[in-house]
Amino acid sequence: MIIKIDESISKALEEMTSESDAIELLRDLEYNRGLGYIAIEISKSTCLRIMKSLDDNDKRIENFLKKEKSKITFNQELFDSFNFKLYVYHSDFHQIQLNDDSHILFDIKNYSTKKYSEGFYTPFNKPKLITENSLSDGKVLKKICENHFRNNFNVHDYQICIERKNGGGDGTGDEISDSDTSWLNLFSIIDSDKKHPQDNYGETAKKVIKSYSELNLLHNYRVLNVHEIENLFPLDWFLKKANQNQKDDIILLKRIYDLDNRSLFYYDFKKSFGYKAIFLKESCALASYWKPIFETTLEQEKIEKLAIQSSATIGSNDIKILGSLGTLFNAVKKDFLSNKLNNFQQPNLNNEWDELSVWMIERFICSKPCRF
Repeated sequence: MIIKIDESISKALEEMTSESDAIELLRDLEYNRGLGYIAIEISKSTCLRIMKSLDDNDKRIENFLKKEKSKITFNQELFDSFNFKLYVYHSDFHQIQLNDDSHILFDIKNYSTKKYSEGFYTPFNKPKLITENSLSDGKVLKKICENHFRNNFNVHDYQICIERKNGGGDGTGDEISDSDTSWLNLFSIIDSDKKHPQDNYGETAKKVIKSYSELNLLHNYRVLNVHEIENLFPLDWFLKKANQNQKDDIILLKRIYDLDNRSLFYYDFKKSFGYKAIFLKESCALASYWKPIFETTLEQEKIEKLAIQSSATIGSNDIKILGSLGTLFNAVKKDFLSNKLNNFQQPNLNNEWDELSVWMIERFICSKPCRF
């Protein structure tokens, strides 16, 4: 995450009443910058003014600032391309008012006292990503981000730094609220669970949004524009790993994609959809969206066979229109994480990867580790 150091920090360092706040801040920034957990944006004038106020006991801070000063010109173009930053300032010397709410403000007034109080967590340590399911979902998201970063940013001194945390499905919202870390650098990416364009977000997404809204951190979460993380993978990758029965289903999904290229954002790859839910509930929004799609892409013989099979089921039991691709997804995911799958052309999915990656890069870009 980019930490933008406001000029008020240099002013705080010059005043006896606030000097300890500025020094404690600078020590924490130097330490976490050295570990490769943050990136620093600072103007040359602020940097020089801080260095001028340091005493002989602050050599590590001085070395840290010298290194940042040497890269200011090169870094500025990169930093200017990002919208999301954590602004560090001292309210006794500057009342910051931003034109938008896409940044986080962190006032260091009384920082030296707060730092050692119970329940305080620094926002400058390793940024964290909570996903609602397995930690491997976090691995997938990180790799998507890293691939985009490597292919689109010609910078050698920076990396993507993420500590992955598993939110535990429906308990993800509680995990955020009860987290034993700073909320300022705690981010979450969650499934939408939407099964058609007009559908509501799932319960997990709603709880996560509520948790961050109560913290007034509306830019610390992202709800995927797809049903689940499975929907982020292109059909061609599924096809490469599929058995014959699975291939038939994927070929049908390709026909669905050709008919409506956003429809696969809402398809349930794990469970598919039941015949009754789609063909026998016409007043339902799910059926209203998917029935015309399946009627256009399924062969009539297949629809008639599903109708016969469904009529033999009792109560809420239902016959799935297509088979589950959840196990196949795990195989595709394994190949993706081991660099066996990379490039693809599925335009709306390419765009989704790009937008997701930019959102993540803004929050997880960090300088590479170094010693001061």
